[in-house]
Amino acid sequence: MTHFRKRPSTGSIIARAIIGLLIIVISVLGGLYVGGWIFFVGGIVEVIEAIKATPVEAVGIAVGILKVVVAGVAGFTVAIVGAMFGASLIK
Repeated sequence: MTHFRKRPSTGSIIARAIIGLLIIVISVLGGLYVGGWIFFVGGIVEVIEAIKATPVEAVGIAVGILKVVVAGVAGFTVAIVGAMFGASLIK
């Protein structure tokens, strides 16, 4: 006895494609937010605040510089993981 898989309806395929595209767009925007705002801008602000402190905080400066250096990798990772998930919904 052979088993046949039921083909998904056209509406189901379109809905999955739309949801997949939305997930891709949201993940790219999330990657820009995480990499650009939280890490890059946040790192610069953290360095400035550490320098302005009465006793200059070396750890604050180091953490801020590390955040700026890692900003691209963090944003790229967030965007790619979400985009891969969204792309898996699109066939």
